Amino acid sequence: MNNSLLAFIPAKTGSTGLTDKIFRKIGSFSLLEWTLLAAYSSNCVTEMVVSSNDHLVEEAVSSFSNRFTKKRITFIQRPDNLCTYQSKTEEAICHMFDNYPFYQEFDYLTMLQATSPCRRND
Repeated sequence: MNNSLLAFIPAKTGSTGLTDKIFRKIGSFSLLEWTLLAAYSSNCVTEMVVSSNDHLVEEAVSSFSNRFTKKRITFIQRPDNLCTYQSKTEEAICHMFDNYPFYQEFDYLTMLQATSPCRRND
């Protein structure tokens, strides 16, 4: 086993409580960027996958990956019906399992939520 780890980052938009919350900045980065940076900086994470139905998330991921190219970041287009306020994160993970078999290349899967930016990268 080579201990490869895929970081799954669900990034749906349309928050009912705080509009565009994953794009809100804390210091110099948005919540989404802090999450990408944590995965990127981790010695444990091999690659990242971001799942969303929002083209602004896709643009943010593309911009981040253009600046930080050490690890591959894959964007998964998630269907709108899996991005409602009632949608469960487990549904997004199952969507990846059902439609993107590349996850099978990894030994482990972890999930990082953009709305929980306070984490250590070790």
